[in-house]
Amino acid sequence: MKQFKAVFCHFLLAGLLFSSPLLVRADAPAEDGTLLNFKSPSLLTEHVNLEQAKATVATEGETPVVQAEYPAGNGYPAVKFHGPWDLTGYTGVQVTVKNTGASNARVVLRVDGGDNWKESPWNTQTVSILPGDTQVIRVVFGESDGKPGYALVPSGVLRALVFVINPTDVVKLSMSELKACK
Repeated sequence: MKQFKAVFCHFLLAGLLFSSPLLVRADAPAEDGTLLNFKSPSLLTEHVNLEQAKATVATEGETPVVQAEYPAGNGYPAVKFHGPWDLTGYTGVQVTVKNTGASNARVVLRVDGGDNWKESPWNTQTVSILPGDTQVIRVVFGESDGKPGYALVPSGVLRALVFVINPTDVVKLSMSELKACK
């Protein structure tokens, strides 16, 4: 009986270990660097979390986009795109963002590489986008806003966030082409 208990405990421990979220396989990007398929009907339910924001999937011309609305007020409303991704061989992440609203927006692309927020395990790039304008926001691993930042490990990218900083008015953005870049 003791031998059965020992074998059972080893199988139970092995099952817990191999089902651990720490061992989740990170996906490599598509050949062109695409991280998520914005055409996917399950994009918003499986790969996106919203923090004080609303979002829908749409098409602008032939381009699939995520249209987001961020409310006015203090804070950092965000659209979070979840991996994990193995971006070995890439130097960063970029997203194309169009301001479809009526007011100027301070927009941040943040790429996370760890869960311990006390270490600030992310890299960022902040831009201002005027109404009607489009910008490609690019985060370079190891930099935040063009200065040395957290030494993010490309093989362990957890998520990419697009958020706005303390919007005074409602901000509307259209996002496309979330990609790893070389």
